[in-house]
Amino acid sequence: MFFKNSDIKVSGINIDVKAIKFVTVARKNGVWHSITNLKLDLPAGLLKPGFNRKNIQDPAEFRAALSSLKKMTRMRSCMVGVSLPCETTKLMIHPFPKLPHGDEQIKEMILWRIGKLTRLDLSDIEIRWDAFPGAGEQSVVLMVGLVSGAVLREYEESLRMAGFTVGSISSADMSLYNFYAPDIPEEGVVAWIGLFPESISIFVLDNGTPLFYKNMKKKLIAQNDADNIDMLIQYFMDEHPDLNIDRYFLSATPSSDLNSAFSCTVFNSEDYHLMYPADRISIHPSDPDTAWSHAAATGAAWSLVDQ
Repeated sequence: MFFKNSDIKVSGINIDVKAIKFVTVARKNGVWHSITNLKLDLPAGLLKPGFNRKNIQDPAEFRAALSSLKKMTRMRSCMVGVSLPCETTKLMIHPFPKLPHGDEQIKEMILWRIGKLTRLDLSDIEIRWDAFPGAGEQSVVLMVGLVSGAVLREYEESLRMAGFTVGSISSADMSLYNFYAPDIPEEGVVAWIGLFPESISIFVLDNGTPLFYKNMKKKLIAQNDADNIDMLIQYFMDEHPDLNIDRYFLSATPSSDLNSAFSCTVFNSEDYHLMYPADRISIHPSDPDTAWSHAAATGAAWSLVDQ
């Protein structure tokens, strides 16, 4: 299938401890189609994702892997949306009565709030945020993403030296959420749960406005995904005892992780939905597993355009 007359083409990369995944997707007549899906396995121990530590243990080997992937794309120039491991980023939700004018003033306000609530070293931090309408006295809610400048430069420099142009960077959970977001309703209290190779994320929205977020390493909380999910939901209930989640939406990379989540006790009586890549993008029927594993890369690619 050729897409010379497609509305738009975009590319994305998802980086995790096991592999680098690359996609190019094209939109034609309002429908997204998968064009290129590439995967390059990484040796164990090459990446040790974290917020405030060195992530890339052997920069030369990592750059060589990215260069090999770039050759596989057969593209002379390539701008990509990039999805980094969840552990590299801290996401926070902060309500405010109002925002000051100008990005620098907003950044100073965020830094002041975070400095009051955490012990993070904020001397070399990159901050990004999205604003959502609040309720009552809190007229605006900010979804704030923090990443260490040193960690960000590690990945950006490696990608640049391999021939990629970075158009955007986000965490894997936000990239996967971005992939499925158009199918998640904005009415009521809704929870999206993302299962990743080494962690699980929960993102709760109240009528489309972020309310709660948490990401935790699997080995730190429980031995199976069902218990992990139960525990993360309990965190939400402890923080918001007056609210009930109306619907749950589950997605995973890879798809096999969803099987162990079926037994989660909270789903015995609640409304839950499993999210499938084929609901969001046209894929070749002979290769459904690739769409599962490349969903975060596709979400990163979609961050470059308006859906």
